[in-house]
Amino acid sequence: MYASLREKFSPEISDATVLAVAVQAQASGIKDGDAELRMQGDRVWVFSSQPPGFRLQADLTVPPPSVQESLERSAQLDGQQVAQQQMLSGISR
Repeated sequence: MYASLREKFSPEISDATVLAVAVQAQASGIKDGDAELRMQGDRVWVFSSQPPGFRLQADLTVPPPSVQESLERSAQLDGQQVAQQQMLSGISR
């Protein structure tokens, strides 16, 4: 998710900020490659193309969490998604 969003942000936006927005997008259910950005001033709105719709707004003036904190949150979300998929696959059997 980070790499696809990094391409869409201007270079002056820090990597930590892009990573924080990527983690927020992940938490809101946006899959890698499905995020679309709309920026106006110091705000960014993140939309999903699948399923389409608005997902989150971020204020770019707010200091982001540390890169380490964002990476830990992303790993936590990945673990939750894997657990949900395993539970659903067990139910569908």
